[in-house]
Amino acid sequence: MAHITSPRLRIAERIARKLAPKVRRQVGDMARQQIKGISLMPQAVEFANKMGEDIAYNLSESYPQDTLIINGKTIQEGEAGRAVWHINALGGLENLSRGDDNFYHMFSITVDGMPEEALAYDPIADHLALVVKGSGAFGMGTRLRVANKKTPENGRVHVWGNSIPDTANGADLRITDSAAADVLAVCSAKADGLVATDLPQAEALFAWLMATESGGRASKPGVKNKTFVVGNNAFYKQLAK
Repeated sequence: MAHITSPRLRIAERIARKLAPKVRRQVGDMARQQIKGISLMPQAVEFANKMGEDIAYNLSESYPQDTLIINGKTIQEGEAGRAVWHINALGGLENLSRGDDNFYHMFSITVDGMPEEALAYDPIADHLALVVKGSGAFGMGTRLRVANKKTPENGRVHVWGNSIPDTANGADLRITDSAAADVLAVCSAKADGLVATDLPQAEALFAWLMATESGGRASKPGVKNKTFVVGNNAFYKQLAK
């Protein structure tokens, strides 16, 4: 990954890796509670909020003039014209609450309202994906490219949220409950499309930038799209109907 980086992404990666031991300990604690049959969503939400506090503390030291929006809340109001960080401190909480390891930290950065760079990190698998506008999208050590399949029939479509695409007749539908995993599946040609409902802003920005830099298309971020679509050009047109 040495050929794609930026000062902000280096900071984001350093913070994410620093948090990984805490996440792994929490996963162990929650796994023990799983045996008792306790509902773990409250613990998952509380832990995500703590992750947000840790991220805010570290970022505010490095970028005190940037705006920080963490878990949907503005934590730090920055100066006009500076970067805005859209952060999901711990995405995939449904997975965490039921003992599935498929969750992530996500950092998406905009300047003047447009996505410029983004990063997603899986603290359990130690997988990193990052993208810089104009420099390409990378994940797990390789440049990402979308598949060239033309229609949804007999393709693989990931579904996030409550959306089942009407145009997915004959498609193999997959549900991971991890928006980061879904986006990366499409951008690495392991899946052909993604249809998401009420995608969080950090994930929408990440998806748009990852898709455009890997040769695909995605719904425009920043617009209140109830349904968000990712795919190659032909697949996007079919699913966006």
